[in-house]
Amino acid sequence: MLLGAASETVRTGDVILEARKQWPSGLDEPKGRIGPDRRALHGRALAQVGDAGWWEPVDAILSAWEERPVPSTLDDEVVNGVGRLLRRWGWPSGRPTWVTWIPSTRRPGLPETLARRLAEIGKLQLVGVLERTRSAPPQTEMGNSAHACANVWGSWQVTGPVPTGPVLVVDDTSSSGWTLTVIADLLCRAGAGPVYPVVLARC
Repeated sequence: MLLGAASETVRTGDVILEARKQWPSGLDEPKGRIGPDRRALHGRALAQVGDAGWWEPVDAILSAWEERPVPSTLDDEVVNGVGRLLRRWGWPSGRPTWVTWIPSTRRPGLPETLARRLAEIGKLQLVGVLERTRSAPPQTEMGNSAHACANVWGSWQVTGPVPTGPVLVVDDTSSSGWTLTVIADLLCRAGAGPVYPVVLARC
């Protein structure tokens, strides 16, 4: 009983994804401060790499999708864990009205599948509006913040009309935070409302 209670406690300690407020120095573009109307809000991750809560089941999902893409499945326990995380969020800038995802080359289909499940749980509109325009190495291979930002700047574009309400942006993992920062900038410029990032794991 005590072990179960301890497990539940560590599984309710949400992992915060701090929002970037300044583009890294040393780049010709982008540069300067990221205005409040162009940046993501603080996001959430279900797990932190190696933690005692959600990392083990999340790692199993990440590994399965990397080794054997679609039609890999999502464990209901993990999906429900993300759902509970969202219910704890509080939505400081209004509850999301729609969901989108960042297509993954490393784990094709995983962010979209998670986004679809979350849209069903929250009764939100699911809209695919992001498309990769060029390939890029994994962010974990970048040596510093400027390299990580430059690696994803210009790698994405918004396709089609973008709903105007607050949006939940789903990805599989986050390391440097620059992918989510660049995506938030794109979506806000396209007319989206506040951007709430959520991922399975912070690496």
